Amino acid sequence: MLMRMTLSRRVHVPPKYYNSGMQRYIKDILKSEVEGRYLHGIGSIVAVIGNMEISEGFLLPESESNESAVRYGGSASFKVRYSALVFVPMINEVIDVIVGTAHETGFHATAGPMRVFVDQSRLSGYVFDSTSTPVTWVGTGDNANRVIREGGVCRCRIIGIELPATAGKVTPFAICRVDEPGLGPAEEEEEFVF
Repeated sequence: MLMRMTLSRRVHVPPKYYNSGMQRYIKDILKSEVEGRYLHGIGSIVAVIGNMEISEGFLLPESESNESAVRYGGSASFKVRYSALVFVPMINEVIDVIVGTAHETGFHATAGPMRVFVDQSRLSGYVFDSTSTPVTWVGTGDNANRVIREGGVCRCRIIGIELPATAGKVTPFAICRVDEPGLGPAEEEEEFVF
């Protein structure tokens, strides 16, 4: 599920950016530090949106200020309140995924920043076809003429989520199913926007 959240973070600015472009620099640094990252207990930040509130800064002692691997004396710290679009996966949520690789044990996919796996036991109504290129899961019975293939879109229900224990450039992982009515590969006429 995508949610809009108001969050805050401290941004450190070295003295060389103390000029009329400082606010732009703060916004750029904030975006580079948080977009695409997982925040423990919050979710994966998809994008920083809307206006940002930047507090008055204060000077840091040299030992506390750092920019990459270089230390600057006289850097300032600013608290920034911002709105973000956050991806928060939920159990039983129905999501559209892009299929990555298929193999006899199931298939891997992605849903935004989340990695997904659908096990063969959750693919009833489909059989694995290793002779096709690329390999696919082909529908049988009520699912005849439906194919789960690499690069295709598939609708799944989340049945389990593993959230990272730490924050950073890590992604949540979900176990999903497609063996319920309304789930499975997208029909040709359906249009999805990612």
